[in-house]
Amino acid sequence: MTNLILGQAYNYTFEQLAPFVISLRQSGYAGDVVLFVNRVDEETKRQLRGHDIELREFHYRGPEVRNSAYVAWPYLRWLGHLPVPFALKKAILRPIVNVPWVRMILYYDFLTSARGRYGQVMLTDVRDVIFQADPFARNTSPGLRAFLEDESMRIGNSQANIQWITELFGPEALERLGPLPISCSGTTIGDAESMRNYLRAFIEVAFTVRSTRLNGGDQGIHNYLVHGRLKPTTTLLRNGEAEVLTMGYLEREGEFAMDAEGRLVDAKGQLFNVLHQYDRHPALAEKIVQRYISAARG
Repeated sequence: MTNLILGQAYNYTFEQLAPFVISLRQSGYAGDVVLFVNRVDEETKRQLRGHDIELREFHYRGPEVRNSAYVAWPYLRWLGHLPVPFALKKAILRPIVNVPWVRMILYYDFLTSARGRYGQVMLTDVRDVIFQADPFARNTSPGLRAFLEDESMRIGNSQANIQWITELFGPEALERLGPLPISCSGTTIGDAESMRNYLRAFIEVAFTVRSTRLNGGDQGIHNYLVHGRLKPTTTLLRNGEAEVLTMGYLEREGEFAMDAEGRLVDAKGQLFNVLHQYDRHPALAEKIVQRYISAARG
């Protein structure tokens, strides 16, 4: 049973996606890669296919539809508390929500249609992710694996996360979740059925939120789930101790440990399979990207 990486490319060029694509193909990963694409030019699509990436076009009408739905949302969201068929919820949400939420519907439908085909699944951002090794090489245990950001940060001292939780769920939810560590929604790994359950839960919760006005905000729902309803089936992994290193809140640019090949490693010398938000450290990012681009050219 093969593994799967799912991502979404919206309004990106191949130049922006090259570090993701090239590092993945150099990592030794041999499973499937599916990107859902919109507003991507034909040359970029040609190059992505040239790296053996399956592309799925999706339609997104954007803010003009969302804006017209804002007024109706306070009434529509109460359908989430009624025995409305799940397929109808998806159909209502799809034209209303923003691009990061749309991808959850796309992923859910894809995994449902491919049920029984995949072992492990990774949901990942694409613009700011580098692969140093096969993302599934360190762990294939059942359940969902969610990755925490730097332990110095909590939901309640991050302005972005405060906004997401408050606008989506209200001040009571922020009071409960505020002291907890931030789980980044940009990378999540799990067995296929656990991932499908996560995506279904995301869609169900999205139908009950207070507002769909947020740009982004998927991390608010993600944390609401992994610290709540899905906590029993989710392993929350400390940053720096798992296969994914989330670098956004790390401030030690000059102190990252590297092996002889210039790859980032943890305190025990073990390779991080995935670097997320590496672009928050420009000098380091340039070195990392150039290593992969040079290898591809050479």
